[in-house]
Amino acid sequence: MMLEDFKNLYFEDIVQSFRQGVRNTDSFVLNVQNYYKWIKDHRQLIWNEASKEPERQDKRLVYRSRKGTGLKIMNKEIKKLK
Repeated sequence: MMLEDFKNLYFEDIVQSFRQGVRNTDSFVLNVQNYYKWIKDHRQLIWNEASKEPERQDKRLVYRSRKGTGLKIMNKEIKKLK
């Protein structure tokens, strides 16, 4: 069911929504209602920040940046192969 509702989110988005939800909640009960709310709140944060430049985005979304992943290096190596 959750895969249908949140198919556009990455696994790391779900992990981060739980991380933020557990730390910023008044209700310390893990149930479907709470974790759907956490995921929806995090998804809304992602959508709200999507049009902003990476340096102006909310710091909770820093895990979504490519900085430090080595992707630029990989892209250069792929271009060299062509």
